[in-house]
Amino acid sequence: MAWIDLEWSDNDPHVLLVHLTAMLRDVACDDLDDRSGLSMSPASSEDILVPEFAHLVSRCTRPFVLVLDDLHVIENPVALGLITALARHMSPGSTVVLVGRCAPPPTFASLSMDPAFEMITAQDLALDRTAARSMADAIGWYPSDDHLDHLVAETEGCPVGIGLAGLPHEEADDGREPTGGPTSARNRLVADYVHAEWLRGLTLDDVDFLRRVSGLGRLCGGLCDHVLGRSDSGQVLERLLGSTLFVIPLDCRGDSYRLHRMLDDVLDSDSRQADSDGQRSLAARASEWFENNGDVDSAILQALRADDIDRAVDLAERYAEQYQTNGGARTVDRWIALLPRDRVFASPQICLMSAVLAMGRCDIHAVSTWLRLAEQAANDAAISDGDPTFALKLAALGSVLSTGDADDALADAERAYGSLEPGTWHVVACLARGHWLLAIGDAETAIRTLSEGASEARLLGAPTLEAKCLASQAFAFAAQGEWARAQSVVSSARQVVCDHDLGWMPTLVTVTSMSAWAEATAGDPNVARAEVLSTRHNLAQFDKVASWFNLQSRIALIRASLLLGEEFEAQTLHREAVVLLDTMPSAVWAAEQLDELASAIKSAHTALPCGPVSLTPAELRMLRFLPTNLTLGGIGQRLFVSRNTAKSHAAAIYRKLGVSSRSEAVEVARHTGLLSEEPII
Repeated sequence: MAWIDLEWSDNDPHVLLVHLTAMLRDVACDDLDDRSGLSMSPASSEDILVPEFAHLVSRCTRPFVLVLDDLHVIENPVALGLITALARHMSPGSTVVLVGRCAPPPTFASLSMDPAFEMITAQDLALDRTAARSMADAIGWYPSDDHLDHLVAETEGCPVGIGLAGLPHEEADDGREPTGGPTSARNRLVADYVHAEWLRGLTLDDVDFLRRVSGLGRLCGGLCDHVLGRSDSGQVLERLLGSTLFVIPLDCRGDSYRLHRMLDDVLDSDSRQADSDGQRSLAARASEWFENNGDVDSAILQALRADDIDRAVDLAERYAEQYQTNGGARTVDRWIALLPRDRVFASPQICLMSAVLAMGRCDIHAVSTWLRLAEQAANDAAISDGDPTFALKLAALGSVLSTGDADDALADAERAYGSLEPGTWHVVACLARGHWLLAIGDAETAIRTLSEGASEARLLGAPTLEAKCLASQAFAFAAQGEWARAQSVVSSARQVVCDHDLGWMPTLVTVTSMSAWAEATAGDPNVARAEVLSTRHNLAQFDKVASWFNLQSRIALIRASLLLGEEFEAQTLHREAVVLLDTMPSAVWAAEQLDELASAIKSAHTALPCGPVSLTPAELRMLRFLPTNLTLGGIGQRLFVSRNTAKSHAAAIYRKLGVSSRSEAVEVARHTGLLSEEPII
């Protein structure tokens, strides 16, 4: 084995040839001398040197391993041709390892097609948490898992960065972990390493370019030109991509890049220390560019970097609704978390949006708190002069969340619906108006209003609101017996949820409950049961808000449960719905629905006193464990019930299934679809 540290002098093909020939003599061919059959004249061309060296390499039959380090210093085409010849003509069993700080030169493109060629990138060498923990243990450093995860993320798994973070340091003498990122705790060590190793070989102009664009996040030629006032940024980024491993492409077209986080952190820190005003000015221009190009998230982050809190708040106020209704609730949550608390509490719009976000998280206490703060902020800011629609937005949201009588909630919805201009909040008003019209029995007007809301939401690009309007419209059709139209509309609602990956949102209970009803009517019973369980889980988080959402969803679930033969589930849901109806005396249509369902539940209970469909939820949970080797006592422990209770459930299962043993119960349950063939672990 041999190791050659390449230097700039090796760009001279004859110098490199001497080094390679000496290496081959030492490790692969003892009778070789430095000039064996080679044309060493300075005038020798690539056409002469490379073939002669290739012939010499082929004479070396002893397997060897050669490492050529710092390959990035070699730029001469003839020198690169010699290295390619070495790789192509080495003896079987030999290996050449090429190590560099940039992507391989184009000369090596043909090598990459060879099955024996393998590219190992910096990303391949990045450490995950397990590897980082092993490294930390080896150097006697024992950070917490949270700190180690943060460190791996900040360094992108760079082994040297993690190693530097674990070195003894005066700031860690008290045993405490650093509170900032790894570079903030050991900034000198990391910065020295980045400057000495990562930036080595770059021109001063290139280093200055990287320093000025640090902290901007996603980089492209247009952004950098706008921020720096130049016209060649795209070419500079493309060149830097080829000369360093730490400018990282974000797409295959070469339109977008980013800096490695360690490099970005160090250079941004350097820039802020050297010229904080200048760096803020660059961030301000970047914020404008990002907004004009549709990236509001980056625009807000850059406004905060520029210490322009007014602009950040203004952007959040103007774009929060759009992002939230397009499934970007988590992004808006992050914006609000980054803004100063006093500015958040002083903004009626942000407080109102925070209430909507809290609703999505099922944090009912936070919903009421944010609504109260929104009203207070509106009063303090005399917002009626600046935004006369704010009170109407509050009315629309209050109507949706109402736990009072239908007439009062409908009055708020009508006021908002009639006065708000087309837009997101008008869709909210359509949703509220449609709900409460349906509750009092005006199904035709409700359907038209919900259809209007769904169409408007589709044009606005507000999928969550579109799905909710469609689900309620389907509910109205189904309640009137128009199942063909109901099936079509609920299918559209589910498609919207699927297309925009909104299945995680608990607030879409009206969609999942209607889906359960539709599947139980003419679909897959297993899907219907899954939708019932999902909706039940989410409804449990809304027990003190949005009465009509709760009532409508429960009516749909009762219908689904009856169709699935689960009358005990239907009875439970009916009891819960009756309690909700007590707060809405004017919801006469809903009362009629529940009276009809009460009769259906009673008939089902009379007609189906036994059989598979009569198993209670507790008995169904018990049934799942009968195929296992667990004793009744063991099953009881799994279900957190006593052995006697488990025994009673088993006896009830045998009686209702008409069997006398555990094995027969399992066989019948599988035959009827109550059990799958897969064992319970």
